[in-house]
Amino acid sequence: MKPGLIKILLVLSVIFTTNAVKAQFTTSIVNDEVTITGYNGTPPSDLVIPETIDGKKVVGIGSSAFSNSSLVSLTLPEGLRLIGNSAFNRNELFSLTLPESISDVGHYAFYDNEIKELLLNDGLRSIGYYAFSRNRITSVELPSTLSLIGEGSFASNELIHVAIPNGVTELGKRTFYDNMLISVILPGSLISIGDEVFAENQITSISLPINLTSIGELAFHDNRLVRVIIPNNVQILGNSAFSSNELMSIELSDKLTSIGASLFANNKLINVTMPDYIKSIGNALFVPKLDHYCSGYNYF
Repeated sequence: MKPGLIKILLVLSVIFTTNAVKAQFTTSIVNDEVTITGYNGTPPSDLVIPETIDGKKVVGIGSSAFSNSSLVSLTLPEGLRLIGNSAFNRNELFSLTLPESISDVGHYAFYDNEIKELLLNDGLRSIGYYAFSRNRITSVELPSTLSLIGEGSFASNELIHVAIPNGVTELGKRTFYDNMLISVILPGSLISIGDEVFAENQITSISLPINLTSIGELAFHDNRLVRVIIPNNVQILGNSAFSSNELMSIELSDKLTSIGASLFANNKLINVTMPDYIKSIGNALFVPKLDHYCSGYNYF
């Protein structure tokens, strides 16, 4: 075959492939940048997101673009910045690696898959509500660039250990609910722990940061904590925050103003050190009962 003919065939092949890729995906284009919004027909179970379409960079995956699409594997390109809400939820993905360019993962983005191996990228800034919930993730390294971890983002997985990066100030409701956590490292930047954040795990000990001001309802419910020291800046302890553990000793913050109902219910408490003055204290604090003594407090 003549060299000129080979060259023509190669050019035609590239054009055909480019047009085929363009035809497969539905897109929106803003400022010469592409967001993939879906797929024409049924996408392949082993989905590869292209780096460019028609010469334009792919920078985003739109909301619900590949929701419930029976995907088994997913390859994401460098240059991709945003994964939209519910973009890949309810599939059958077993592993996931985010490219270094990703900055934001939307709400429910990978909810209800089979992900066991998850690699998050340096540069990731935010993880949306329930983004990785209902998977089988056994370990995850949260990047130092992460500042926002949304409500329920890692709920109902199989995590054993987690270290929250410094810079995160708040953990929303149910962030790590229903895992297999044994150990947790919290950053000095953390100010608030929301409702049920670490509920239904197997945590045996926890070091609470000194800047912490509030601990939500059921935050550490149903773990294996034996001893807890509440930092001096904590002002609010929600209902049942430490219920159903194995607590024998607890020291409460001097600045504590509000203690929720059933805070220490179903533990093995022997000693409790409480502040001198508490403005609000809930019912059934030590149900079934406190086994030994409680240093005094004044309630008004």
